[in-house]
Amino acid sequence: MSKIKKYLNENNNKLNIKDYITILVIVILYGVFSFINLGSNICPNTFYDTNLNEEIIFEFDGIYDISKIKSFSGNYGSYYKVYSSEDGDEFREIYEVEGNSTFAWKEDNINTYGKYIKFKFTKESSLGEVYFYNNLEKLIKLSMVSENNGIY
Repeated sequence: MSKIKKYLNENNNKLNIKDYITILVIVILYGVFSFINLGSNICPNTFYDTNLNEEIIFEFDGIYDISKIKSFSGNYGSYYKVYSSEDGDEFREIYEVEGNSTFAWKEDNINTYGKYIKFKFTKESSLGEVYFYNNLEKLIKLSMVSENNGIY
């Protein structure tokens, strides 16, 4: 204990070089531990920019119970209404997304069913990746994605 007291300069009111080095080491260690794994390391590399009233239709290989949508918004944020359908003709509105955050993952519980999910954009938006999960939290694979009657 006396070595620590001698090193930490307890008998002097002024800081010396050893005190500054100790403070610097503590600040650097704290910074490393604070910023490790901060945020998401998984980020899409490509984004789809949309205009007002553009639509994207996601098609599954069958009718599924869909419990959750996970999406990544781009540099404009994402503003769209979500619809679902069993036949691809009659869509029912599920909810509306006001994605004010940019470059962020967003998870929404939707609790619906269908073979088709449609996003109709209500503002100029930017969208990265989109994932759909069933009620068992398993990823649902897409069979096709179409945009304004074009196919991806």
